[in-house]
Amino acid sequence: MVSYSGGTSPECSPLSCNNIAKHVDVNTHCLFPAIAAAKNAIEKGGFEHADPPPWRIIAVYSL
Repeated sequence: MVSYSGGTSPECSPLSCNNIAKHVDVNTHCLFPAIAAAKNAIEKGGFEHADPPPWRIIAVYSL
């Protein structure tokens, strides 16, 4: 998850920059386990106290 509030360039991840990872389910690398988890966190208001939207889900990989 990356914020794009300044335009077309990615900025930071609210998960780490705004400490949102403390309040949503992420792994030790501060990543969601799946795209559904990222979408769910947004829809349930998990990013209310983060940098302003828009946010974009960049990629979700399973290793």
